[in-house]
Amino acid sequence: MNLDAEVTAAEIESYLPGVSIERIIGWRRAGKITVVGYRATGRRRSPLYRWGDILRVEAETRRSPYNLRSPRRHAAA
Repeated sequence: MNLDAEVTAAEIESYLPGVSIERIIGWRRAGKITVVGYRATGRRRSPLYRWGDILRVEAETRRSPYNLRSPRRHAAA
């Protein structure tokens, strides 16, 4: 797996279950990931993200105590 590969939000959504395009946009707005380029898709330009950055942020989100599906959140209840 090439962690430097540049992928679109739609490609990420198809490979990572539970990660939606809206979540990716939220990560970008929060400054957790940055756009590394653009790819022409039809009449639009889709932002590209670094695959390694996406995997890192997804893992951080999964481990967060604020994540509704976090095992730690349920264990504390």
